[in-house]
Amino acid sequence: MRSALAALMLCCLPCGPGPANAASFDCASAASRIEHMICADAALSMADSALGTVFTGALAASPHPQALRADQRQWIASKRDKAATPNELMSACQTRTADLRRQVADWQAIRQSVGATPPGTCLKLMDGENAVCAVTEAGVLTGAPGGALRYRMQTWRDGDNTTGTGIIVLAGDGTDPQPVTWSADVDTNYDAPKILPTPHGTFLDLPGYVSGTGNVSAETLFVFRDGGWHEVDITAWLDQLGARLPKAIGAWKGIYPDWRAMTAHTPLWRDGDGNCCPHAGSATVTLRLDRDRIVLVSLRVSSQPLPDE
Repeated sequence: MRSALAALMLCCLPCGPGPANAASFDCASAASRIEHMICADAALSMADSALGTVFTGALAASPHPQALRADQRQWIASKRDKAATPNELMSACQTRTADLRRQVADWQAIRQSVGATPPGTCLKLMDGENAVCAVTEAGVLTGAPGGALRYRMQTWRDGDNTTGTGIIVLAGDGTDPQPVTWSADVDTNYDAPKILPTPHGTFLDLPGYVSGTGNVSAETLFVFRDGGWHEVDITAWLDQLGARLPKAIGAWKGIYPDWRAMTAHTPLWRDGDGNCCPHAGSATVTLRLDRDRIVLVSLRVSSQPLPDE
């Protein structure tokens, strides 16, 4: 069985020249129905290769490449792999390619606008036809390898209603700022970013949570490596946690790891528990940074709730 990365490369990542049809993968190793469909059709192979090229460019332009990879995996499962005919697959690949090109254009426009936007002025991180944007907080993050970072936090309002919030982190001096990352959303609240020196590396932490009745983390994390900041996959370990918990018990929401200690604590829910009321005890996990991914090292399950519950 091929790895998840190999599956992601299909209709995603270019692998250089393949067999006659030049798909984004080696047709000699085609295994799935979709792979055989692509390899049997020269036009599909070209569309697949074009999508792979666009996706690679999108990863370079995206402020959150890990989120883009997850989005691509979701597209593969829900769109590409559901195609019943070559025409449906062609339409799915062409639509995805066009969508990615639009996203890249938007991301490039933001990057190009940074230098021309005064520090106290909002950047157009999201659309808001009737909203008025204001920079609500700005600051400097010291202790970052490669030089200090600056950040701006923005809020969009339509009358008395908040219609969106955003944050952007910039590297470089005031004359030539370069965006490290940014986020903006209608349902997410952001706290000021932090530099976290740890034995595992220096992290740039952007804390955030989704508004509403749930306690859902929207945090993003970057590690400084090879002279630059790289986004860390902080969700993969949650799948590992779910697979290792006892049957009919789950960790649903609101897990905020301590990145300095590489530990996390969470209440546990039984099947049938209400969203408000976990009754299955708690779990403590130990984590590790594996290049650009957080992985689970150990898990301890207790019948007792967390101390602050």
